[in-house]
Amino acid sequence: MGAIQSLLTDPHAPHHLNPSYEPVEAYCAMLESLIQKRYKEALAYCTPATSQPCRRIYRNWHPDDQQRQEKQLEHIQSRFLLSYPAEKYNLVREDDHSPVVNPFFNLSGLFFCATGSPLHSDMDETGAGAGGPVATSPYGKTRFQVEFGQLQRVLFPSFKLYFADHYKVVGDWYIQLIVVPSWNVLLEEQCVKQGMVELDIQSNPFFYRADDGQYWVSNSPKLWMELFIGCDTIPTTDLGEIVDSRLHEKVRKTRNRLSEQEERERHARVIENVAKDLIKLAAGLRQGLGPMDRELVDLTYGLSMSRTQMGVMQSGPMATSPSDLEQKEESREE
Repeated sequence: MGAIQSLLTDPHAPHHLNPSYEPVEAYCAMLESLIQKRYKEALAYCTPATSQPCRRIYRNWHPDDQQRQEKQLEHIQSRFLLSYPAEKYNLVREDDHSPVVNPFFNLSGLFFCATGSPLHSDMDETGAGAGGPVATSPYGKTRFQVEFGQLQRVLFPSFKLYFADHYKVVGDWYIQLIVVPSWNVLLEEQCVKQGMVELDIQSNPFFYRADDGQYWVSNSPKLWMELFIGCDTIPTTDLGEIVDSRLHEKVRKTRNRLSEQEERERHARVIENVAKDLIKLAAGLRQGLGPMDRELVDLTYGLSMSRTQMGVMQSGPMATSPSDLEQKEESREE
């Protein structure tokens, strides 16, 4: 039993003596010390600091993988990736605990790999060229890849970067960084609560932005840089591209199917995250943040209508279909 389990089960531990001391606090306090230790180990592993331009970030999936695969809205030609509860590998290390898969709150977002092929390699099959995404993946042949700078400008113009973890799997080393959009209130709270190390986006040895806007990633030997991006959904219709890649010999698969209750939980998490962020965005609107224009009116109306439609769905059979509402809007315009 690791030190954290011992702390949480020890009847003499502080959270048992003081009813107001929650187990989550004990867990996060212990986890903070582990993160600090792993951060120092990651710094040592990446010394001397060497890096290369990050051409694309990317994630793959198998055709039967319903968790990772790209999804499409039925009524419009809009495709996207949807977050799901992160899965933790069982690693051979003392006190094997993950700040991303915390038993008290599983972070919501999507993992991308930022590691590229060596700069001196031949042109790879993805078309990204030397330094672009590696040609193989253990997670499947279908790949979504996008320039991080493009994704960042569209979905999170302002963000924070946190160090989360550093670990080894069969000879390769991994570093996990958390990308926290400024509008994602819950994720920032969870990062801070666990004592993750906030990084200077323009000056750190792992993943950083140069003065010209180009993002660079560490190319220390046998190192994989994983970015956990705090977006519940990432549109793929107009961002990045879908390409084919080769399947790595060491295939990894997430669960191919989810039960109905797991799907309900997955969508409920997204709604909860949205609800919390909307409170902050409403406060920003009152403070004069952002433009007051037609787009804001349309977004507000859309949110209100979505809330109404979900309320009707949970109240019983829908008396008025969305098409009926659209026809009524058209008659008003006439």
